Amino acid sequence: MKKFICAIMFVLLMSAWLKADVLPTVQVRASSRANGNVLERYAVNGSGVVNSESHESFPVQKMWLAQHYLPISDAWLECDLGQICDISLMRIYNFNDKWSQIDSTENGVHNFQILLSNDGVNYQAFGGIRTANKAPGIPEDQSAPRDNRCATNFDLTGAKARFVKIDIIDSYEDPEKAIIVGLSEVVFQGQYTGKGQNIASDDITVTASSTVNGYDPVNVINGGGFITDGYGAHTWTDPSAGDGNNGWVGYFDNGQVSLTFEFDEPKDIAAVRLWNLDSWWTGQGNAAIKDFDILASTNGITFYNVLTGQLNPIANSTEYDYSQSFALSTGDVKALKLVINSAHYVNNQTSGFNEIQFIETYNIDEELHYDLPGFAQLASSWLCTPDQQYYVEKWDLIDDDVIDINDLAIFCGSWLE
Repeated sequence: MKKFICAIMFVLLMSAWLKADVLPTVQVRASSRANGNVLERYAVNGSGVVNSESHESFPVQKMWLAQHYLPISDAWLECDLGQICDISLMRIYNFNDKWSQIDSTENGVHNFQILLSNDGVNYQAFGGIRTANKAPGIPEDQSAPRDNRCATNFDLTGAKARFVKIDIIDSYEDPEKAIIVGLSEVVFQGQYTGKGQNIASDDITVTASSTVNGYDPVNVINGGGFITDGYGAHTWTDPSAGDGNNGWVGYFDNGQVSLTFEFDEPKDIAAVRLWNLDSWWTGQGNAAIKDFDILASTNGITFYNVLTGQLNPIANSTEYDYSQSFALSTGDVKALKLVINSAHYVNNQTSGFNEIQFIETYNIDEELHYDLPGFAQLASSWLCTPDQQYYVEKWDLIDDDVIDINDLAIFCGSWLE
C-alpha cells in the first residue's frame, strides 16, 4: 500500500515538474542592431509568429538583425526572463526574410551556444554547440506558396536561469561573404521559481546628495521612464524640458554626486543594472556618468567599496535597452551608495541616472524546495501518521507556497519504509 501511495505521489510530482508555461522575455539586449526596423525587441514580442512552426517572412518590425559588417561571431542576443526559471524548451524561429526575389535566409543563425546566468554578468555554457534549422526561403517556383516553417526546438531540461544568451558562432552564409546575422523570434517554456528577481521599489528608500530641477531620485527605481513594450528601452531625460519622472540628475559637490539606497531588510545583491543618464541639454554637454563607485553598508552608517566601474556614454538611445550590468555579491547589506565621480563631459557640473535595478542573490540551497502549492498538505497526509502530521504543521515544514521534499520524507518514515 505504501509503495502504491509513493507511486501516486511520484506521478503527481512529475506531472507538476513537466507542466511548462510560456516564459515571456521582459527585457532584451543585443550586441547591435542594423536599424530601427529590425530591433532586438521584435525577436521576443511575438510579432510575426504564425504558430509553433512558422513565422511571417517580411522582416520590418518582426525580426532582429545585428549591425552590418561586424564579425558574425561577435553577435549575441540576451533574454531576461525576469526571475530564475526552470527552462524546459527554447524555440528559435530563424531569419525568414523575403525583402525581394533575393533569398536572404542565409543570414539566419547557423551554429550557436546557449549561455545561462542568474545575474546577467556571469555566464556559463549549457551543453555544446547547437544548430538552428535554416528557413526554407523562396521556392524555385515563385508562384508557389512560400514555406514559412523556420522553427527549431531545443530541449533545455535541467536549465535553471534568469538570463539566456544566444551566443552566435556563424550564419548560413559563406564565411567569406557573411556580413550580417539575425533571427525572427525566440520563445521559452518552463516554470517560474520566484527567485532571483529585482528588488521591488517598495522595498527601497532612495535619497540623493543633491537634485536638479526637482528630479526626484525615486525616479531611478520606479520604472517611470521605460517605454511601453520597449523590453528595457528607456526614454531620454532632459532636465531643461521638465519631462516628468524619467530619471534623476544631481549637482557635483567636491567632485562627487551620489544616491543612497536603503533596503527594508538586509539584502544580498548579486548584480546591479544601470541605465546611464541619456541627456544632452543646452550649456551642460553630455551629463552621462563616466566613473563611479558602489559602496555597501551593513548598518546604513559605515560604508565600504564593493565596486569601481565605468559606464558608456549614451546618445538618445530610446529604441533599445542600453543598460550595463555589474556583478556585486555583497552578502547581506542594509544599504548601498552609488557615488558618481565624473561625467563624460569633463566640465559638466551635473550627472545622474535614468534607471537602476538591483538583482537579489539566489541561494543554491533553495533548489531543494519546490513550488507546489497545496501538494504539501496532501503529501504529508499520505505519508505521516496523525501525530506526525500535527508536528509537520506545527514545525512549519509545510507552508502555503513551498514544500521541502527532503524534510518531509525524513520526518515521515513512511516514505523510507
